[in-house]
Amino acid sequence: MAAVHSLLTQAVSQMESLSQAASAAKAQLLQYEQQQALMEEKLLALKQAVLLMSAPEGIALASGSHLQAVASENIYMTAGQNVELGAKKNITLAASEKISIFTETEGIEAIVAKGDLISQAQSGNIEVIAKQNISLTSTTEGMTFTAAKTLTFTCAGGAYIRLSGGNIELGCPGDIMMKQSKLLYSGPASMQSNIPELPDSGPQSMSFMLLDALGNAAPSTMKVSLLIVNQKNKYGVLLLMMESQVVLNRLKVKIFMQ
Repeated sequence: MAAVHSLLTQAVSQMESLSQAASAAKAQLLQYEQQQALMEEKLLALKQAVLLMSAPEGIALASGSHLQAVASENIYMTAGQNVELGAKKNITLAASEKISIFTETEGIEAIVAKGDLISQAQSGNIEVIAKQNISLTSTTEGMTFTAAKTLTFTCAGGAYIRLSGGNIELGCPGDIMMKQSKLLYSGPASMQSNIPELPDSGPQSMSFMLLDALGNAAPSTMKVSLLIVNQKNKYGVLLLMMESQVVLNRLKVKIFMQ
């Protein structure tokens, strides 16, 4: 049991250290306190209905079909060295709120051998910030920058180039130097911009099971008003009455995203 206690304590200490590093970088914090409470209050004492598995040389789980891990609250995974995930086809991550990735020393790599690399913020902003240099390179084709309203290039010295509508504006507090063999002028010209349409986050459906304090299903004739307001994610309002013909006392509502 002493070896198990040492491993669990080391895992919590490791998560605490990473959480402090993430806090210094203003990244999403790790909830190591909950992991510590699980260890101290349930696992080590073995005074509640828990299952603690340990083997000094390793544990393997194998299935000829599916393998599922389910928790009504949280799932914690900690390794003293590496965590490796591999799939012959796809790996899918989905979260209803946020996915946060943080590295302390060696950086992040996203490499696509074939196909496209797509990054979208369908209802927010994309920020790319570096303390040193930012490089964008197309090795065999071109690059296109497109904005629906205004495209602005600026630097700390105050010089800028702004493209807005059908106009180009150049400004600087100093000099403009032009070096060329020829300077050619012609009549007006324009180029059509290709603005992709993002998916509409309009109405979505959810189901609710209404229970009383004893766990009994609420009467199907009961009237219910449901209000959800999330200022951070700018949710809309949910409001619907429960009707008598609703099957199994499930309440269907619509979410209107703003």
